[in-house]
Amino acid sequence: LFSDKILNIKIKQVSANEVLPVRQEVLRKGKPLADAIFEHDGHPETIHLAAVKEENVIGIVSFIKNNNDQFSQNHQYQLRGMAVLPEFQNLKLGQKLLEYGVKILQDNHIELLWCNARIKALNFYKKHGFKTKGYDFNIPHVGLHYLMFKTL
Repeated sequence: LFSDKILNIKIKQVSANEVLPVRQEVLRKGKPLADAIFEHDGHPETIHLAAVKEENVIGIVSFIKNNNDQFSQNHQYQLRGMAVLPEFQNLKLGQKLLEYGVKILQDNHIELLWCNARIKALNFYKKHGFKTKGYDFNIPHVGLHYLMFKTL
């Protein structure tokens, strides 16, 4: 559990259902809630984290056990669905969510974290030690992305 006493924000592990409203609002705006559900959300090894302020989820990220065959490491996780409500952006909550998740993965001997990063998030991930692999690609109805990775 991470806690920021000044902002009164805690980061903690939550259920898949608790991340869906923020995931829908920020990443699937105007689309049905079902569009915010990811294939492995309910898997027991999936880790969902939330930044919580006064019992309200304001930021989220999910870490899914999923190997990408473009990498040789056996123990990989995919970062998916990182989002912070617009009114709470620029408070470094994405950074805190990422750091908290990376610590959990490192404690569990995960070797590599990868993600499909939206173009507008490239600098965020680069600033936190991720590298790009290959060229940009389009995810239908979502936009251009890059495959990014970080060795843990």
